[in-house]
Amino acid sequence: MKSYLSLVPISAKVHKRQNRMTLMCIVIAVFLVTTVFSIVGAIVDMEKTSMIGSHGYWHISIQDISEDVAEQIRSRSDVKTVSECETINAGVDENYYIGSQRAVLYGVDESWVTDIWDFLEDGTYPESDTEVIASANIKNTLGVDIGDSITLNTPSGSTEYTISGFGSHDLEFNDMYDAVTVYMNRGAFSELCLANNVEESPVYYVRFSTDNGVAKRINDIKENYGLTDEIVDENTALLAITGASSNGYAQALYPLAAILFVLIVLAGVFMISSSMNSNVAQRTQFFGMMRCIGMSKQQITRYVRLEALNWCKTAIPIGIILGVVVTWVVCFGVKYGIGGEFAEIPLFYVSASGIVLGVAVGILTVLLAAHSPAKRAAKVSPAAAVSGNAQNGAKTRCTKIIGGMKIDTALGISHAVSARKNLILMTGSFALSIILFFGFSVGLDFAKALIPSTRSWQPDLSITSDDESNSVDKNLAAELSKVEGITQVYGNMALLDVPAVSEKGVSEITLVSYEEYMLQCAKENMVSGDLSKLSGDSNYVLTIYDARNPLETGDKVQVNGTELEVVGTVSEGLFEDDITLICTEETFERLMGDSDYALLNVQIADNVDKNKIVSSIRSMMSENYSLADYYDTNKDNNAEFWGIRLAVYVFLAIIILMAALNIINSTSMSVAAKTKQYGAMRAVGMDGRQLTKMITAEVLTYAAFGCVIGCAVGLYLNKTIYEAFITAYFGEIWHIPVREIAIILLFIFASVVMAVHAPAKRMRNMEITATINDM
Repeated sequence: MKSYLSLVPISAKVHKRQNRMTLMCIVIAVFLVTTVFSIVGAIVDMEKTSMIGSHGYWHISIQDISEDVAEQIRSRSDVKTVSECETINAGVDENYYIGSQRAVLYGVDESWVTDIWDFLEDGTYPESDTEVIASANIKNTLGVDIGDSITLNTPSGSTEYTISGFGSHDLEFNDMYDAVTVYMNRGAFSELCLANNVEESPVYYVRFSTDNGVAKRINDIKENYGLTDEIVDENTALLAITGASSNGYAQALYPLAAILFVLIVLAGVFMISSSMNSNVAQRTQFFGMMRCIGMSKQQITRYVRLEALNWCKTAIPIGIILGVVVTWVVCFGVKYGIGGEFAEIPLFYVSASGIVLGVAVGILTVLLAAHSPAKRAAKVSPAAAVSGNAQNGAKTRCTKIIGGMKIDTALGISHAVSARKNLILMTGSFALSIILFFGFSVGLDFAKALIPSTRSWQPDLSITSDDESNSVDKNLAAELSKVEGITQVYGNMALLDVPAVSEKGVSEITLVSYEEYMLQCAKENMVSGDLSKLSGDSNYVLTIYDARNPLETGDKVQVNGTELEVVGTVSEGLFEDDITLICTEETFERLMGDSDYALLNVQIADNVDKNKIVSSIRSMMSENYSLADYYDTNKDNNAEFWGIRLAVYVFLAIIILMAALNIINSTSMSVAAKTKQYGAMRAVGMDGRQLTKMITAEVLTYAAFGCVIGCAVGLYLNKTIYEAFITAYFGEIWHIPVREIAIILLFIFASVVMAVHAPAKRMRNMEITATINDM
């Protein structure tokens, strides 16, 4: 043997059974990090693909610049392409029609079709001024194909074009507004602008050569060409995914992710350190003997650290493999079980960053965790080799304080609190698991707030009038309710920009009526106030929470000469981005004089023929009505909602599993470290039942401290995240998550019960003499 360090692999073989729990702790820590970041990586890749499909592969758009400036930006080495685009009738409120449907017109160059959006499903880019790409929905509405002619009706007259291809861009937009879109080259678009007296104002879309360093490149372009923030827009959806967005909401998410990452690392450090602390405590006599034969304190310290790194050779690969396998299972589940946007998730995804972080965190946590046990082992004196136990120097004052309890309970609590360092490690380990649980559980509320299709009143189809007035016949609601497959029909009257007077400085409001169904749905979203006052013809209204809405419950607003009192605030509703007041239909009719609907909304059953229902509705509609279709979008959003929730549930399950295994592991090792003490107790007359109660009291002490600290800090973190990312943007009010508290406490104390069983049984069944002589 050339070095004391040569004993490390020998010791690992001899103490294989004792080291098993420590190895498991390292595996869990690596597994947690690898799984979390691999799943996040797979979701980020999926979201990037989805964002490119729905928002385009561009990084910034620039308006109000000259062609010369655009050409200079295009010539930069870090720019892949600069594409030009301009629209007419983007608000779908002007007289541009193809057949009976409103038309939105795009003037684009070829790179906008191929590099920025890549939406061409069939056909080619329109080379001549008489060709256009048409949105795919025009196939069904007009029954046309490539090579056929369509007539565009504009305020200046009619123009005939030949279809050169079909595109999938703006599918959701067309469904929502019952519109079609056409894309023509810049020459044809300029002719159209000239004929209709439309001033050209193209927007330039910039795509960089890579997604790396985008924020710096954007700032360089702004500085070099004197561009202001007002004329430069970011593709926030794409940049947020790649971590380059300057959007305030996106930027706030980055430090949150960093905090959660640090918490994960700390949870691993506490768990492994607690395990190693117990491991070292079991081998006090071994380290004393090493000191007797000449090993120095520094050598002992190096020995413990090398031993910890030796465990990494086995534990880290196992943790990474388990993490990758679980990631594949989750990806498979959301891809084929949920579908929708999650159908794009990579199936056998291997995250290089997840693996690197798993390895780094495994080594880092082991080195950090080994620091304290290494120092403790180095302090063992040669005299400890004779006694075999040097760790029990704690004072007995705790036993005196709790002297009113039975001796077994008092001793258990005394064992827990007397070893302060072990108490901190055990308590910290439990607490961090609980804090992580509360931190990740906000994701469930975030998914609900972020995806509107989860609202109970979300329509599948909406009928509006072409002039956006309150002119949709009320009687149509009764006719639609008779159509098979329609489950709910409800209407709303609405007026925008209604003059108002308020002490809060509100000068214009949006007034919308709710009928009985919508009022019942509003109960789910009440932030404050009393909804019961809102009935019949009254002067009571609700308002919708928004950061820009100063109105609160109790405020009064004058509308059309009538003073209205705000009796409640809801977190979401129709026109929630405006300063909106909600009243009953009777109140709306008295104030505004309108009696028909601006919106007639329809919800349909699952697994029905939507196209058949749409055809039935169109046959009942007036020619000056439009039908917006949200059905497919709602299905995709619902799938995305459950996909996000599933990912959060997986994270929570991993955290709960980590907490349970940590409690079981730590309890087993703590009991093993005190084997001689328990043997002495058995020798002086303590029976098996008392021994079990003593171990239970010790573990419950750790759990109680951990739960108190974990719940206090975890609830504060939960509330802070909720208010920063949900209340501030969506208006939802934070409430104490009673269900989550009950779940985590139930699992913690169930884990305590399981943790006590095996070690207590082992101590009861061990012979007293063997217990005293056990090392």
